Amino acid sequence: MRKTLSALVLPAALVFALGLSACNPDVPISDPTGPDEGATAPPAEGGRATPVAGLRVGDCFNDESATDSDVDSVEVVDCSAPHQYEAYNNHDIPGSDFPEGEAMGREVRNACYDSFATYVGISYDNSTYRINSFNPTSGSWAQGDRTITCTIKSGDGSRITGSLKGAAK
Repeated sequence: MRKTLSALVLPAALVFALGLSACNPDVPISDPTGPDEGATAPPAEGGRATPVAGLRVGDCFNDESATDSDVDSVEVVDCSAPHQYEAYNNHDIPGSDFPEGEAMGREVRNACYDSFATYVGISYDNSTYRINSFNPTSGSWAQGDRTITCTIKSGDGSRITGSLKGAAK
């Protein structure tokens, strides 16, 4: 009896809360099709919280998340301010099947290595900078996420000041 009651109460409470949030302009409603490219959260001190899917080439940002997995948003800052990363390529993965394991690794290499030299002005192998990337997960893939966002960080983990576009280091 207890399971039946909770199974009925939870969906009813969710429907009720959704109905109330639709009437309240201060409560954000998630978009099942993904974030709007131009949408950003209110500015954080020193920057603006931005969904990872909203990162554009040339955006400098900090990621203060506790883990390297499932990052939803980062703090975009002016490149003249000290920052950890800079986005330099957004690559849409072709095909309809989620690339798992080594297949995702190949997609990241294809998306990030040649474009690194084009953006920074020197090959990755000769650079002092390192590549990171935000990749779709199986869950985000099911929601239509197909984009690998290639990012640059310093080789020693120190913060960067200024854009790395054309830095040739």
